[in-house]
Amino acid sequence: MFHVTLIAVLFPQRSLAAEPVSASTEPFWREVWIGADATTSSWLVYSGVTLSPLSGIHDDGPRLRFATGYGGYNWRGSTKAADGSVAHGAGTTIYADALIGYLKRLGPLTAKAFAGISLSGHSVTELVQPLDIPVAPGEEPIDGRDIGVKVSLELWLNLGARGWSSLDLNWTSAHDTYSARFRAGWRAWPTVSLGGEAIVNGDRRHDITAFMSEPALDHLERRLGAFARYEWYGGEVSLAGGVAASPDGDGVKPYATLNWITQF
Repeated sequence: MFHVTLIAVLFPQRSLAAEPVSASTEPFWREVWIGADATTSSWLVYSGVTLSPLSGIHDDGPRLRFATGYGGYNWRGSTKAADGSVAHGAGTTIYADALIGYLKRLGPLTAKAFAGISLSGHSVTELVQPLDIPVAPGEEPIDGRDIGVKVSLELWLNLGARGWSSLDLNWTSAHDTYSARFRAGWRAWPTVSLGGEAIVNGDRRHDITAFMSEPALDHLERRLGAFARYEWYGGEVSLAGGVAASPDGDGVKPYATLNWITQF
């Protein structure tokens, strides 16, 4: 089973609600990011842009966001044949988002909400199915393209002078893909934050309605890790890593994510 499509959609994967380091008489109104994410069985590269046509990028006002990404993955089934073999395969994924939203500041809380259209495409490049061992329900690979609505919520909360937390939630009806990421950070230095993160990713193989009625994290990709974030006026770079677990037969595996953002 493979869940990667929204690691970047979801988390642009990037701390887009971050506070600016200093003020400017000519506020930035454009933000561009690029990033990469990898585990031992998947990889994803992505980029995007957020535009603030009527205000500065850190000020209240409407937003336009466009993002895209491309990646590849391997997967393994859980049902074994008599000789120990299992169904397995490989594929590629691509996505593209076009969203409109709004940023609102509420004291120490910065909130962003987006809605729009998302294209999610999966292409199975290899599928090996041992004799008499069908792919188990919920483990069948997703194949083909789907277009659907997407909604996203990003929250950033300053906790005193040095602490902060963030929560990113994403869902699209395209392959019923969804994700969530929580981060808690501490500014060890004025421009350097260290902290931890927890992430879950899922898609139509475990319907979000079924998950809400009977949460079962073993059906999802789960990540637990740490990150380091360096920020400056007009940008940031962050590196995260840890362990990921998913029901794809590979057990616990390492993951790493690198993001770079610039504002102008």
